[in-house]
Amino acid sequence: MTDNGDNCDNCWNCRTAKEKFRCGGCGFALYCSQICQREHWKSLHISHCKYLSGKKSLGPSHSPVNCFSCRKESVNVNYKNLHKKDSPRMACHLKMLDRNQVIFRKAFLNECTSFKKTNKERSNWNVANFPFQFGEMSGEYLTYLDKLLGYLQSILCQVMFRYPKIEKLETLFLWLLDWRAYHWAISLQTGDTSERVRLTCQFISVQYSSSDILAIHETVQKLESQNQGVAAWNTYLFLYEMLGVSSTILPMLKVDKKSVEKEDEKGIEALICQASSFKTRIENLEIHDESFNLKSFRQISKQFYLRDSLCCDLCSIDIQTAESSYIFQSMGFFKNRKTWDEAKKKIASQIRKDKAYISFNTGTEFRAICNRGGCQDEFENVALNRLQNFHLFTALRLKYEEKLKDLQCWVCKQFSGRSHRCSTCKSRLYCSQECLNSDWKVHKMICKELQESGSQKKIDSLERKELGEAATKKLYDSRLNSCNCGRDDCIMIANMNRIFRKVFQTEEEVD
Repeated sequence: MTDNGDNCDNCWNCRTAKEKFRCGGCGFALYCSQICQREHWKSLHISHCKYLSGKKSLGPSHSPVNCFSCRKESVNVNYKNLHKKDSPRMACHLKMLDRNQVIFRKAFLNECTSFKKTNKERSNWNVANFPFQFGEMSGEYLTYLDKLLGYLQSILCQVMFRYPKIEKLETLFLWLLDWRAYHWAISLQTGDTSERVRLTCQFISVQYSSSDILAIHETVQKLESQNQGVAAWNTYLFLYEMLGVSSTILPMLKVDKKSVEKEDEKGIEALICQASSFKTRIENLEIHDESFNLKSFRQISKQFYLRDSLCCDLCSIDIQTAESSYIFQSMGFFKNRKTWDEAKKKIASQIRKDKAYISFNTGTEFRAICNRGGCQDEFENVALNRLQNFHLFTALRLKYEEKLKDLQCWVCKQFSGRSHRCSTCKSRLYCSQECLNSDWKVHKMICKELQESGSQKKIDSLERKELGEAATKKLYDSRLNSCNCGRDDCIMIANMNRIFRKVFQTEEEVD
């Protein structure tokens, strides 16, 4: 399991202490104490244990009879012919790439726990069943993020058969398998949907990359149009960028706005509002029509634009979104330590003369440039503005993720400066009386034991505040001068340093 703060050796309940033993039933769930085991069993693991132990199954493996996607597709659909005929028909990617189901199962079980390869653990591995079903089969996805990952897999499967000579597409597919497997595995530890999404977004953001994808795009864009024909690759690239955006902003849904410093309120409010909007759009996203055809690029992208027209950022004239091209400039591209000149070249190669273009801007969503007259040669300034916004909102997000990381409510998982300890055991934090009351049915069984044990006792609010401030300062120091492009005049690092200094310059009390 990739280490992103939720190490595979951590207790599945408190997710902080190192494991001491596994669940005797399934052999997967890890716990630091009997207290945590009983609490997690009551709240969640009771629903998963028998599946992981092989005693229960959600049904037969994939078949055209029990698969929702297979029942919707045409009997004549064959992905293997898609590169020969320009068809919008979709097929079930679980059927077409069944080898990847085996890879997914291994990835999922590997994410569930770290195995020391004893005979018993090998046996557990072989008999374990999925506690969740693929949304492609059942018609209902685990979460809205699982739905987006499933859609990306489905579209990329079609792209792989349409352009079989592009070898890097296989790597992209394995990324998606890994991310989805992690999402399923983390869902065994927490039942809160937003927390499942937050933890998975953190995992994705560490690995998310755009350099290979933009390199592929240079080849494919010569074969595919956003305006006509089958735009499977363009659709995939758009939704992949939306996944990158989601991994950046969706974790903000767990930040308590009332715990934010006054000077940051406007920026945090914009991020939370955007995150909430994105959540709704992904929940309502549909990529197929009634005949199980892949919708056009315009039909899918419009589910995120929402409006038929946008104003040019520079001259304010109206621009029709249907007549504009979408420019992929995912800020994940800049994580690969490319120089500013390299980044500009990759993005600018997508712009066509006198053709209006739309791009995503963190904090203010989709923005347009008419690309005519005096607005024609302004790409560098526009791109720099997008980059500044990305750094600003990234700095704000990272600041409060660090500052409030020891103040997460046990029930709703919100990070709040108002979080307070249970007055008896001092081992669980609650952001409100309502959360404390809702947890009492389970918590009352272990409260006294936690008090006597003292092993999970939370430090008082003053210490938590000091730790949060220290973590914030450490983060600030680590982010400055973090670019390795080797240039003394790097615009990207100068811009990031200026913004981070502004965001992190003041420190106020957390509680």
